[in-house]
Amino acid sequence: MLDDQEFDAAGLVRLMIQQAGEVGMTIKNEDEDEVHGVMSVTPMSQPSVLSLKQIGDFILAKCPESMKETFVKAISGKTGFIISEREPNTPVELAVPLLTLLLDDIQDAQNSQHEKVKNKYSFDSYLVLTKATRAVGRESGSGDAVTWLKAEDEAFFICARAGFEFEISQPHREGGEVVGKVMLVSARDLDA
Repeated sequence: MLDDQEFDAAGLVRLMIQQAGEVGMTIKNEDEDEVHGVMSVTPMSQPSVLSLKQIGDFILAKCPESMKETFVKAISGKTGFIISEREPNTPVELAVPLLTLLLDDIQDAQNSQHEKVKNKYSFDSYLVLTKATRAVGRESGSGDAVTWLKAEDEAFFICARAGFEFEISQPHREGGEVVGKVMLVSARDLDA
């Protein structure tokens, strides 16, 4: 997730487990216990959660100076970090239903009778950290120059109000170089 940098992945998993029943879902076969993917969201403004601090620090370290203020405000504000990971052979047709279910879960949490849950998931924006493949020789900044590794990332890109691309250490894939992408999406635009 953080370009081969060590981070508290176990802490992020624990956080998602603690949120079970509030928002998010796992992808599993009916007759298996093995998890094939996950989609969830968690508030970035949890300073005691090491994994989120590490993710925020990573994003700010990669962020161009011209966008730094925007991303500092987002990371410390009412921003949800979207976690969307799954095995590569998971059918692409799951992307839209998973995103729809996640947005429904967030809406349900915002309508909760419990004030703590309601406030926790009342986001102004969402932060997405992902990877894409860029055709060799194409410049960043154009959505058509990348191949999204997860279909929902294109929806995030279309709705993004700010974002940037950065080089990662992963080797080239067939068809291009792998790049990191960070996108900041207005909650209002994604819900529309």
